[in-house]
Amino acid sequence: VIVELNFNSSKNYNHSIITEQLMQYDRSSKSINFMVHVIIESFCYDSGCLESNMFYHYITLTDSIEDQIHDGTFKDQKYLRGITIPNKVKHIGNCCFQGCSSLQEITLPSSITTISDSFFEGCSSLKEITIPSSVVSIECNAFNGCTSLAQITIPPSLKAINNFAFIGCSSLKQIKIPSSVVSIGTRAFEKCTSLKLINISPSMIFIKNSTFLNCTSLTKVTIPPSIKSIGANAFQDCVSLQEITFSHYVTIGCSAFSNCHLWKKYQILNM
Repeated sequence: VIVELNFNSSKNYNHSIITEQLMQYDRSSKSINFMVHVIIESFCYDSGCLESNMFYHYITLTDSIEDQIHDGTFKDQKYLRGITIPNKVKHIGNCCFQGCSSLQEITLPSSITTISDSFFEGCSSLKEITIPSSVVSIECNAFNGCTSLAQITIPPSLKAINNFAFIGCSSLKQIKIPSSVVSIGTRAFEKCTSLKLINISPSMIFIKNSTFLNCTSLTKVTIPPSIKSIGANAFQDCVSLQEITFSHYVTIGCSAFSNCHLWKKYQILNM
């Protein structure tokens, strides 16, 4: 059982930030932890909002803030564990949560259309996330280095997963890509070493270079009829790949399946 006590609050009028310091007493471990919850009512972008490495554990943005969050606003807040963002926010800029290595809890607003460049890059404690149904693209490096990310829900609105989007997501075991996706970028899933299953959207035409490079746990792949070519190194070093199914002729690039040592079976159907 954890008891929370609000023993101090202060307001920074320069940025309209209310700071609440919470004391948590955990009866099971008989320990006391101090948490800082920040309520942000408005931003002052000219002077910067939050200094990096401040002891902010939880942040709540109120409905009084503007409808966009600028590039790098919360970058390198390494103590930040959770943030609440109102649905009025329509755009969140590049690198907004980059380097927030303790971030675990976030609900994205239902009005954003893009997961911007390096959005969660280096958020190594993030375990799961749901992408809002309004999102149409996941940009470059969006989840780069999210080593704890094990579960992600992607909506049927998504059209593009761009370069390096999930590179190094070493805990991701399965991802369901909706049929709406028409493009997956170069090295998008490189070094997703726990990834065992992945479906390739039937709306895609190309599997680009190094898309699944070094996905060492990947066991089975079915290439849909829409695919015309598989790029160089696309499945290189997928050492557990045992089965791949084609239903048509496909142009295969250099070293696309290099070092797939356990490849036991391939099927060519209806050709």
